Order: sequence, then structure tokens, then C-alpha cells
Amino acid sequence: MKLVLLRHATRSALDFEMGPAGESPLSTIGLAQAEDLLNHVHPNGPLPAPTRLFASPKLRARQTLTPLSRESGVALDIELRLDERSSEESARDFHARVVDLFEDLRTQAAKSNDEASSETVYLCSHLDWLEAALALWDTNLSDREASMPWSPLDYQVFRFRDGILNSIRRGSVNPRF
Repeated sequence: MKLVLLRHATRSALDFEMGPAGESPLSTIGLAQAEDLLNHVHPNGPLPAPTRLFASPKLRARQTLTPLSRESGVALDIELRLDERSSEESARDFHARVVDLFEDLRTQAAKSNDEASSETVYLCSHLDWLEAALALWDTNLSDREASMPWSPLDYQVFRFRDGILNSIRRGSVNPRF
């Protein structure tokens, strides 16, 4: 199984004007990034075609994967465990939620015989979630690599092997204007 972690595309600065805090939509640049993601997902591109798409419940994460869902014909699933940490959530509970998702993915990879599996799962989340995932999950990344910053629509591609996420590549989607 391959796993693609993505940070959502560039969001609007209109959090408080558009609705509840944290529910800002993508900006014009973010919408262009989401569309340009399609150019990265093709046979010769740096990203593999998705077989499953999961997004945080936040609007900006859903909007990021909507063009890919539309073009690939793969349904976009909302995964509550991909949500950013809420102000009411303890660090312990947040970390437990991030680890819980990893354990489910590890189990799924083991069942699908990950060496031969062509499944590619995309997870679109938020900066805090991605930082926690790379700090808490079993990967082959060095501490320096795991703590590299995540800009909007940065991605990291992994392959599950022996219960560990092995990095294949890291990149970014920047819209072409």
C-alpha cells in the first residue's frame, strides 16, 4: 500500500467572515493548487493514482481533494481523525487519535499484503496533524526530515513495508498562472 499525506491547499484569510473559525474555504490560489494537483497525478507524474481519498472534515481539506475525486472517480471520504486539534482536545487525546488512524492503516496494509498491493490512499489534513503523524508514526525518516515544514499542498509519499512507512518522495503543488 502507498500512502500520500497532503496538507490542504492555501486557504482564504476569511475565517471569521465565512463562518465558524477554522472553516475558511480555499483562496483563489488554493483552488488553482487543487486543480493543478491533477497534473501531478498521472502515469509519468510524481503522485500515484488514488484508490481511496480521505479528507479532514474541514472545508479547505475537502475542497483540496474534490477535483481529484471528480477526475479519478474515487469517492471522497471524510475522516474525523484527520481533523486538526480542537481547543477542547488535550494533546494526549489528539495524539491518540493520530496513532489510532495509523494503526488502522497498518492493519489494512498487512491484510492487503502491502508488497503486492496497488492500493494508494490519500490523506488530506492540517499542519498540526501532519507534524504529529510524522512524529508519532513509524517511518524511515530522520528526525530532521520528519520535522520539515509543511506549506500548503505539500505532500509526502510513503510505502508501507513491514509495518513501517518508507518515504518515496516529497514535493509540492504550486499552481501555474
